[in-house]
Amino acid sequence: MFKLSRNTTSRSLGEAVLNTLQFSQTKISHPNNLQLITEELLNFTGFKSWRTFSKKASSISVVFNEVDVEITPEIPDNRGNFEPLSDQAVKCIPQAEEVGKLILNFYA
Repeated sequence: MFKLSRNTTSRSLGEAVLNTLQFSQTKISHPNNLQLITEELLNFTGFKSWRTFSKKASSISVVFNEVDVEITPEIPDNRGNFEPLSDQAVKCIPQAEEVGKLILNFYA
């Protein structure tokens, strides 16, 4: 996990996202202890409950397939899960400035 300042540039945001995606893997087994992961995320973000976090957080899905990057915004449902807005998904080349701009556009 990493934190960026609210006024980060689109390039810095895109670089952070693309660098993180380099460590992404497939076929990883489901974690045995979701509670521990949730607690770590809440501690990192400063929230005390998942309910508050899910109401205040913004969420996107980012998929990188070596050719392009697909970014999909997500919204919280009434159970605290995030649902993708697939009809609003966008694709771009895996270039930091472009990735960062598209992500920031979702929150403009």
